[in-house]
Amino acid sequence: MHAAVGGFRSEVRCRGPGGHAISFWTGWASLVFALGPPLELWTDGSFAAHMAQHEILMLIAAPLLVAAKPAGVLMWGLPGFASRAYARLARAQRVRVLASGLCAPVAAWLIHAIVLWAWHVPAAFEAALAHDGIHWAQHTSFFVAAVIFWWSVLVSGPLAERRGIATLSVFTTGVHTSILGALLTFSTQVWYPTYVRTGGIWGLTPLEDQQLGGLIMWVPGGTVFVIVGIVLVAMWLKEMEKRAAAARTS
Repeated sequence: MHAAVGGFRSEVRCRGPGGHAISFWTGWASLVFALGPPLELWTDGSFAAHMAQHEILMLIAAPLLVAAKPAGVLMWGLPGFASRAYARLARAQRVRVLASGLCAPVAAWLIHAIVLWAWHVPAAFEAALAHDGIHWAQHTSFFVAAVIFWWSVLVSGPLAERRGIATLSVFTTGVHTSILGALLTFSTQVWYPTYVRTGGIWGLTPLEDQQLGGLIMWVPGGTVFVIVGIVLVAMWLKEMEKRAAAARTS
């Protein structure tokens, strides 16, 4: 085990962080921006700010950190005893089975969808606005669900054979999140009474603020899923071409 960890550290050191480092630090910067001032302060009086916060967590920070593949680098940076413990944990059969199950395309899709829709039920959202602990549980569940979802989509290596399923997952997620955004945008009533009591900010009425929040989920959020879906289709077709060429030459 010690030799394996040492060898992995050497490989990481030789290859260098490259694009993974950019993705990693950009992801962390997005996470800090989403959860820190001034955005976090604005969420008390603006649903649109709250929605922007969630979109940054789920559509920018999460996929960037997944794409960075930070586990190996983090293990290399840990003390020897900690990296060995991490390696043992990561290779444990139960952990691998659990991770594989959670990140399977259908499971990841369902987790992401259930978390997203459940927290936008007025009672749940109001509870998060009223209690800091529930509010942070909301943030955490959004981020964790997004990490699971994007890992299922962006995974490379042998599991990339499920690229077609990942493409379908991205497009269908874009559809149902856009539906939620449209419902918020076209609603004639404010879903969350807290924002009626706070009176809104930036000169918007509570209903206009909610409509802006719905648009943030619908348009920029939907655009991210469309772009990722198109990229996945292109990658899928390229992989199919490579397999076909390999089959012809074999």
